[in-house]
Amino acid sequence: MIEPLLRVTGLVAGYGRIEALHGVDLVVNTSEVVCLIGRNGAGKSTLLKSIAGLVRPRRGQILLDGREIGGWPVQRRARAGVATVPEGRHVFAPLSVHDNLLLGGRGQPAGMLAASLDDVYTRFPRLAGRRRQAAGTLSGGEQQMLAIGRALMAGPELILLDEPSLGLAPRVMAEVAEIISALAGAETGVLLVEQNAEVAFRVARRGYLLERGRISASGPTRVLRGNARVREAYLSKD
Repeated sequence: MIEPLLRVTGLVAGYGRIEALHGVDLVVNTSEVVCLIGRNGAGKSTLLKSIAGLVRPRRGQILLDGREIGGWPVQRRARAGVATVPEGRHVFAPLSVHDNLLLGGRGQPAGMLAASLDDVYTRFPRLAGRRRQAAGTLSGGEQQMLAIGRALMAGPELILLDEPSLGLAPRVMAEVAEIISALAGAETGVLLVEQNAEVAFRVARRGYLLERGRISASGPTRVLRGNARVREAYLSKD
């Protein structure tokens, strides 16, 4: 049996006395985009932070390529291939587009760094044309592209995307959605956390619904779209 890229089993995590996740199970395979939808406060960001190493699990397992990484620090997970695109993008506003990308690839051999830059500029021609421009002067959509490009600079196996549609106009988000769809490749899987289910279902093949710290539904996104609970709470009535 082929081991999934990411396997989360029985994950319990929280902050202080607050338990935000109550036994979460989740799988992401290589070459696929998997979405996690849910309302604010459902535990989506806590799950992403637990996988990235920003929140230490209380119980359960996080396996990357079959290796238990739940006790690893953030830096070791990053070196193992986990990259995060945070909510709100968090680009370094005073720095140029190029310098933001170089920060994403720090520690890489020179040859690999150059190849990663070429790949990012090929994926995002608008960034290539603005490589000397300060990141803070970019539009919201361009900053999202830069945040994704910065994550790609390390050549990740697993990309964690946190609410990429936040603050973007529908037209811009449609463009970003196409970019996300193209991220999953022969050696890469994507876990997309989204409150906007319409966006998530547009780009993901499978998905999970997280409510009050528990997975309440999962399966192919075409099946989730037909789920009565998902339709009522998360999809447009229009």
